Amino acid sequence: YFNYIYGDYLSDVFDLLVHYFFGRMIFKMLGQHDTQIYSLDILVIIAAAGIKHQKSLKIKVAGVLAKTGKKVLTVGPLKWVAPLAQKGLYKVLKSHDYEKTSGVMRETFLKVIDEDLKDNVVQGAKNPALIFWGKKDTYVPVSDARLIHLKIPGSKLIIYPDGKHGIHRTKAEEIANLVNEFIK
Repeated sequence: YFNYIYGDYLSDVFDLLVHYFFGRMIFKMLGQHDTQIYSLDILVIIAAAGIKHQKSLKIKVAGVLAKTGKKVLTVGPLKWVAPLAQKGLYKVLKSHDYEKTSGVMRETFLKVIDEDLKDNVVQGAKNPALIFWGKKDTYVPVSDARLIHLKIPGSKLIIYPDGKHGIHRTKAEEIANLVNEFIK
């Protein structure tokens, strides 16, 4: 969809389904573009990122450990341990996206996730939205779903009590049926 929106085929009206990081991109777009150029007819949001949170104690401690470990483990005979320690830390923190980046991509990733886009949600959301979330989502908290729901007039929020971040996979058929009903 992103290429379609920004490419040569910009439509006057379009529907969009977003999940996780793509939600962040769409929230950014909604806050930056003149909504008279296009109309987002239907927006379906599934566990979308974009709302900044205070760093948890776990993340703060991990940052100190990472910086200390980098200084200690990059000298002398301990150099071979550094990649293993780093990978272990990312695994404990469940920072798989960060772990997969390096160099300029890592710098860009950090800048992108540091931006708070909660105000952008309202600017582009003139029509109702359908929002899906898993209550047990450890990547994007369910409180984000509730905030997005409050910010988008006429939105409908569906929270799966046993759902995690991958509800688009585990509840795919049910979500598809609800989206079809919503579109009608």
